[in-house]
Amino acid sequence: MTADMNVDIRARVTLKDFFHALREVETGGMGLSALSGKNGEIGPYQITKAYWLDAWIYLSIGPRGNFNECQKVTYSEETMIRYWLRFVPGEFRGSNWEVLARTHNGGPHGARKASTLEYWFKVRAALERRVGAGVMAGDREHKRICTLPEQLHELRGSILAHRKMLDKFDARINDILGEPK
Repeated sequence: MTADMNVDIRARVTLKDFFHALREVETGGMGLSALSGKNGEIGPYQITKAYWLDAWIYLSIGPRGNFNECQKVTYSEETMIRYWLRFVPGEFRGSNWEVLARTHNGGPHGARKASTLEYWFKVRAALERRVGAGVMAGDREHKRICTLPEQLHELRGSILAHRKMLDKFDARINDILGEPK
């Protein structure tokens, strides 16, 4: 891949597009929480327990949850962001999709491993299908090119809304069970 092609794809792809491409490669885009890999990977992004621990122990800001929450799309995405901020923060902030994909697939030094190149080619093809074909239905709000901080702000808002909903749900269950809050 030439440098020009990499710059071109960085300028056109949003974080949401990238997550969609990873999910497509990992699970055929199904996002089914019940999916489980042969090495204990779970969820729509096939996250391992070691990956999860690396992400959440290093940046232990906020509630950590548990590994099984990686079956959820939003929690998995937050886990991946934390992982990248730990191991490849400059590439994450610079939207270097190749390094992020290869790190997700091959671990902290995955971008240096030849074994992750095939994975990157699959992710890149999924990105090109998604971006080249225009924005998919349901993603109209992402037609404009967002900067990474804008995308993170949007994702953070989504995560906070999800947590508030879970807190209300937990409170309701406690009320039903008669347990203290």
